Parts: sequence; structure tokens; C-alpha cells
Amino acid sequence: MDTRDTVAEVPLGDIDPFWEWLEREDPRFNEVTLVRQWIERAGEAPWLEPSVEIPELSDKPMHQVRQVVVPETTVEVIYRETYATGAVDLIAVMGVCGKS
Repeated sequence: MDTRDTVAEVPLGDIDPFWEWLEREDPRFNEVTLVRQWIERAGEAPWLEPSVEIPELSDKPMHQVRQVVVPETTVEVIYRETYATGAVDLIAVMGVCGKS
């Protein structure tokens, strides 16, 4: 399943972790859709709930790192917002073990 055409317009910096997740885990179409939509929204509003900051990885006032298990999925997304530019880069996208 290749959804690159629908995600290419995401207002984000680095989205390679999304493609790596697709190749590595071959997720269900519904999960791909929900994760893609979350990523698009996070690109516009990185503070979206239920995401939480990971203080140990954040370097304020330079950037903030956030984590979320995307609602209605078993997929965790970790991303960084760089304050100076507003850019949001994905750090990791992965299935969460033990969730169903």
C-alpha cells in the first residue's frame, strides 16, 4: 500500500519515519489513515492532545519533543517542534507492544 501521494503535502519537515513504519510493520489501512491524519494535524498544531512533552529530550527554548499513542490505534508517534522555524519533524513511528 503506497499512500505517498496523499501524505506528500503534509506541512512537516522530516516524515521518513512514517514511510519506514509502513515498510517495517505493514499496518492495517485504518491505522495508516488515522496516523496520517494525526501527523497532518500535528504539523499544524504540535501541542495537540493527547500528546505529551518528553522533557528529557526537549531543549527549550530550541525545541520540544512530544509523544502520542494515536487515538484508536496501537501506534506511537514521537516528534520534535523547532521553535525558531515552527518545523515539526518525526523522530519515530512504531507499533506499541502489548496494546490491542
